[in-house]
Amino acid sequence: MKNAELSLEVDNTKLTADNFKSKYKTELSLLQFITADIKEVKTTGSHLQMETDCLKVELQMLNEELSCLKKDHQEDIVKLQEDQSKCQVKVEVNSQPANDLTKALEEMREHYKVIVWSSNKKTEPWLVSKFRQCNYQNTMALEPLQTQKREVTLLRRTTQNLEAELENLHNLKASRMATLTETEQNYAAQLQRMQNIISRREDELAKTRAEFKQMSADGGILHYLKDLLEMEIKTYGQLMDAEEIRMDTSNGPLRTSTSKQMYMFLISEAMSITCKSLFIS
Repeated sequence: MKNAELSLEVDNTKLTADNFKSKYKTELSLLQFITADIKEVKTTGSHLQMETDCLKVELQMLNEELSCLKKDHQEDIVKLQEDQSKCQVKVEVNSQPANDLTKALEEMREHYKVIVWSSNKKTEPWLVSKFRQCNYQNTMALEPLQTQKREVTLLRRTTQNLEAELENLHNLKASRMATLTETEQNYAAQLQRMQNIISRREDELAKTRAEFKQMSADGGILHYLKDLLEMEIKTYGQLMDAEEIRMDTSNGPLRTSTSKQMYMFLISEAMSITCKSLFIS
């Protein structure tokens, strides 16, 4: 019972260790994904930094070119002013008195303001509708994109969870296979030991059967000898009884006692021989 409890505790500890390993691997995979995203962000930042540096360099070059152009323009203006100061021409023109240009300009300005206001009033609803339509199209185009991004994120998380579960199942399968292999080895060793014990017991049983058969054969021989001895003793007893009867009639009681002593001696010798043969067997 103690060994079973210890083995159960060991199995529970192994399962706990496998769960911790699977959790560690899951966290490690998440960490790897996060580090990969960080690396991508860093690379994107480095590209943006490079583009920013390039744009700064281009801006500096354009500023220098603009300063050069301004300087050239200033020089050209100075030259033109100098040339104009050198070449002065006086022209006198007899013409009719001019009309009031300021008044005409004011009228034209007012006329064009009215035209612009009317055109703005006509085109404003169209621009608003176009702006709303563009915003609606942009939102309608962004919604599937956001939905697809969310679906991709969910699929990535589901894939990560499934990979973690698959890794856990692989670890559990490996632990079960190791436990199964160990159990098979233990049972194979126990079976081998039992087979060895059974073979030894079969050998001992065969030896015991052989000894029993030998003892049975010896016992039959001994019973046969015993029967022979009993028959001989009985024959000797009958002969002795006949001899006693004959001697009683002829020699008297002395001969009878002698024959009885001889009979008892023969019986004791026969019994001693039987006991010795039994002891030897």
